[in-house]
Amino acid sequence: PRSARRGDSTPRVQPSPGRSGRTTPDRTGGVATPRTDWGPALKPNDWRRATHEQFHQSEETRRRASEAVRRCGSAQKASQQKRQMAHEDISGLLHSKVHNTENLIKALRTRLDSLRSAIVLANKSVKSLAEMHTQREAPLTVCLWRLDRRKRRPRGELVVDPCQEALEAERTTLERARKALHSAAHMTKTLIHEAEEVYDALELDHRDKAQAAVVDKRCLTWMSHVVGAAAQIRPNPNPLDPEVHGSKAERQRTQEAERLLNIARQVEHKLHSTVAKNQSMASGLSRDCDAATHRSESTLRKRIQETESMAIGLGEQINLVEEKLEVAISQLRRTKDHLKAYEAPVAVARTQLNWRKSMMPGPESIQDPVTVGLHKTLKSHAGDIESLRERKSGLEGTIRDLEATKARLTRNLHDKTKARDIDRALSSHTHARGAWMA
Repeated sequence: PRSARRGDSTPRVQPSPGRSGRTTPDRTGGVATPRTDWGPALKPNDWRRATHEQFHQSEETRRRASEAVRRCGSAQKASQQKRQMAHEDISGLLHSKVHNTENLIKALRTRLDSLRSAIVLANKSVKSLAEMHTQREAPLTVCLWRLDRRKRRPRGELVVDPCQEALEAERTTLERARKALHSAAHMTKTLIHEAEEVYDALELDHRDKAQAAVVDKRCLTWMSHVVGAAAQIRPNPNPLDPEVHGSKAERQRTQEAERLLNIARQVEHKLHSTVAKNQSMASGLSRDCDAATHRSESTLRKRIQETESMAIGLGEQINLVEEKLEVAISQLRRTKDHLKAYEAPVAVARTQLNWRKSMMPGPESIQDPVTVGLHKTLKSHAGDIESLRERKSGLEGTIRDLEATKARLTRNLHDKTKARDIDRALSSHTHARGAWMA
């Protein structure tokens, strides 16, 4: 009924049936007054039937009104329940979303802290590698300086001795170590740059999710004011199921965060592995460099001792040669004296023979014992003189050999002394002076 739709439970009054069934409206706008020109009055039966029909119409109208009120109350109750369930569903989804976001934020924060620690550790490793690279500069400078100084040794001392081999090996070891340290530091810096980019992406995602969590929590706060503190919130059992709630975007968001976390985990693993590898490599290179330096120092000391020993031996040999030279010169001097001593007897004997031959009369110029004796004396003196001259010549050759030997020994001693002094100067310059020399 129209009265029920308008919310008026009082049924409209029907006019009493008459001949025309109409009433004359009041022109003044008041209540309509029944017309008086109906004609003859109704019969009693018709009058009763009309009244009873009005009773039935009134009851039917009240029944329809009660049904309309009941249906309206049921619709209101159903609408309220539906609205409550919608609030509960949205609140449950928000709680699940906030819970998922907070879990992601926690995972991102943990990974950010861990990755930052790994980056700090890698930076320390790079600094340590750079310090080791700088520390190896002084030994390499000293080694190169030693090799250059040893090139200035005398020609006879330019030999590839164990000290030279040790210095060459030390130079090779130090150069290889510096190259390896530089390469490792460069590779670690590249990895740190990659890790910092991943850290920035994680930090941006963490900031976005933190802001999203704040927004969702504010939505929950507003809903709690709307729904009421006593509202029962049904948590969503699986808020990320795209088939149930259509949260494909939510799943993609979570997968993107997990992808960043996996990348960060891999980069962090690379950083830790690289730092451990750098430590192991640096330790091994340090041992190799120290061993090479110790070996060169040891061989240099041994070379100095060996050269010193040879110089002492050369000095002793020179002394012996000088002694022999003095003896030979003294003997030569005596031989010359002996030869000079024969000059007078030979001259006297020749003079006697010539004088007796020229002055002796013919019959007296015979081979008498005097003449024979004079000839024997001259012959004997001539043999002795020849023998002494041969000895003199031999002594002179020996003296020349001794002088040449002395000269060679002296030059050798000079070369070894110079080489020893160079090696001593090399040994006196330690690696502590290498940085100043560089």
